[in-house]
Amino acid sequence: MRIEYDPFTSTVETRPLVTEGYNVCDSYQELFDLQTDKTLSIVSNTYKPIDNAYIYGNIENTLSRVYGGAIKKIDHVYGEGMHRGARTARRYVLSDLKYDVSQGTRNTTCPTTITPEIWAFNSYDGTQRARASFSLFDIACENGLATKDMVNFINVRHTKNASSYFSPEIIEQGLDVAKRQIDLIRSWANTEIDYATAKDLLLALKGMNENKPKAFPVGRKPRETSFDR
Repeated sequence: MRIEYDPFTSTVETRPLVTEGYNVCDSYQELFDLQTDKTLSIVSNTYKPIDNAYIYGNIENTLSRVYGGAIKKIDHVYGEGMHRGARTARRYVLSDLKYDVSQGTRNTTCPTTITPEIWAFNSYDGTQRARASFSLFDIACENGLATKDMVNFINVRHTKNASSYFSPEIIEQGLDVAKRQIDLIRSWANTEIDYATAKDLLLALKGMNENKPKAFPVGRKPRETSFDR
């Protein structure tokens, strides 16, 4: 029975890059998929890949612990031919947390619907960092419309020890920042506010945007996070 290849559960490794003259290149290495033995890219010798299986697996396991609602996954796979899967992104749509925002004081037949999403990115060719982000989406069309800034709670280069940033503890810290932003904006939705109050809200959101999770000291547990209402 043939098992369909899934780039989001892939694991990779590097091996020496051999030139046409059977010489080993000192500056670059070949990155290949362990399941298919397919070469995905040529990267520098300092490049340390992070497996898709590790990144997406840890994010999904952590989400399952802190959020009990439905999750819609939307996958994006980039690259052509033998390089397909060299870059990936996955959207986690937290549809149970969506809410409507009215248009000022007017009643509209199609209110603005805001939906929280977690995005994860990875690449095997050095073209983008490994990232996990959060944003609130205004579903204005089938592709969705993001707020101006996404909160990158993980954003690392593919270097030594980079995979440690995708530990369940650090992911949960990032999800906690996302939850607090959801709760804050939800509390202000459909509420008429004055200038001073609006300024306080923007400052609060700015503080959350700049809040970068830190690794916990050994033996210290993160506080419990739950997305459920």
